[in-house]
Amino acid sequence: MTVKDYTELYKRTYLSGKSDHEATMLGIADNAIIPNLGKRRLYDITPTILTGFINNLEYGYWHTVKVVQLTKSIFRQANEDRLIPFDPANNLKVPKGLKKGSHRQITDKEREMILHTAEHHPAGLFCRIILYTDLRPGEVAALRWSDFDLSAQTVHVCRALKRNDTIGPPKSPSSIRDVPIPTPLCALLRDTKPEYKSDQEAPLVVEKLTGGQLDHRGLESLWRSFKRQMDRENGAEIYRNKIVRSVVAEDLTAYCLRHTYCTDLEAAGVPITVAAYLMGHSEISTTAQYYTHTNTNTRASSDAKDAINALHTPANTQAKDNVIQYLRFHFQKCQRLMRAILLW
Repeated sequence: MTVKDYTELYKRTYLSGKSDHEATMLGIADNAIIPNLGKRRLYDITPTILTGFINNLEYGYWHTVKVVQLTKSIFRQANEDRLIPFDPANNLKVPKGLKKGSHRQITDKEREMILHTAEHHPAGLFCRIILYTDLRPGEVAALRWSDFDLSAQTVHVCRALKRNDTIGPPKSPSSIRDVPIPTPLCALLRDTKPEYKSDQEAPLVVEKLTGGQLDHRGLESLWRSFKRQMDRENGAEIYRNKIVRSVVAEDLTAYCLRHTYCTDLEAAGVPITVAAYLMGHSEISTTAQYYTHTNTNTRASSDAKDAINALHTPANTQAKDNVIQYLRFHFQKCQRLMRAILLW
């Protein structure tokens, strides 16, 4: 039996495609495993062959992780079915040199540039909703005006754009949530909200540049157009209507706005458990990846240094130092509070 034959059997038996995860795995089987390993006999596959296969992939970190997971599952099952004498994928791993995707927050300059461009670009509302409410781009694509409760200043997230460009339930049950809307965005939504007769007839909040329901290609086009306009407005070098020297960071994506919301929550002192709910994360460990992007660790290190210095300070000077530390602590606390208010 070839790898292709067994993979097809595995797909029919274990991958129904009813969930997003299974749909992703079906795509990986058809686009990665079968084209690269399909013609080989299942019995001839060795750990070296599989490692070479993974090392030659041109995917990002997280997609490669999924390829490894599916490859391990297929060969583990083949071994349990007694089609091969041992599992060649038992120790298969993601290449060490492959870097994880960047989950960074935007800089203060980028925030200023984004908000300025958002005032007149068609994707402006799309970007501000992500920045101020943390919704995923696919969740914004599925938003209807009836999802907003402007009197309570909340948005109800209950739908998302799926991988097959249809609208359905969001990523996970924890993604169904009510998110508060900051006052600046709420005022903008009140001014923008159209008239409609019933919730069933509520129009989409954000559409394609050409009109109509957003799909994944439309999302990419929307962000690319916004980013290009932002680049042009901030001094990009243009030749024959093409940008030849960009001033906008290459790794700036719409998801950076979502990650910024999370770090804004941290700066405002919101507990990580609450942040996990607002972000729609099923695991707090996921939220923790973004909760370490601000200068929290720097502040903690500074506080530790002050505590150690106080421990070793002579008694006759410690009283003065205590007063100074007290004043410094409350001054820093006021600074953080003012920054959180301005961000919000």
